[in-house]
Amino acid sequence: MKFKVTKLEAVENEIKALDPAQQELLKSEYAKIENEGIEFVRVKPIQKKNFEIKSNELRSLFKYKEDQIIVVGVVFVKKNTENSKRKNKTCRNKIERGVDMDYVFVKDSEGYVFKKLANEVSADEKIITEKEYMKKSGLAAYEKEFGHGGARENAGRKQKFKQPLKFQIRVTQEEKDFINYAREHHLSYSAMMK
Repeated sequence: MKFKVTKLEAVENEIKALDPAQQELLKSEYAKIENEGIEFVRVKPIQKKNFEIKSNELRSLFKYKEDQIIVVGVVFVKKNTENSKRKNKTCRNKIERGVDMDYVFVKDSEGYVFKKLANEVSADEKIITEKEYMKKSGLAAYEKEFGHGGARENAGRKQKFKQPLKFQIRVTQEEKDFINYAREHHLSYSAMMK
């Protein structure tokens, strides 16, 4: 799903303070969200309505809004180079073996979810279902909150508390005539049964 990426003014200043290579990395990640979709970046929930995009050693904190995501912060995290070398080796091995070129939804060891080619899945990444991806990435909550399916507010039948309930039963013409006669002559069923 494609979103327009909106950055707060404080975030713009944080990005300007980064190295040019890091700025370019974030720019490419945000462009990927706008052009290809958020499925192609690593997303992880961190709080109820707050999410995180992982871009190598950088993290972008964001919230969903209607048809856009609002980046509220950028954080720098030290990178573990030994772990990334192992991931690259595993990916190269899978490419050489020739795994399918289909896209799959993946969850990595840190809990980030994203979409990537099946032949690029590394050993520490787990393939997940689309439903699980939608839940973890927050897209399911986004669709529910902004009107793409699910029950909407004030949907369904309205309860009528001021009016008495009406019962409908099937009766023959003879029974209907008797009920009308009883109403016209104010016959009381409880008085007759005494």
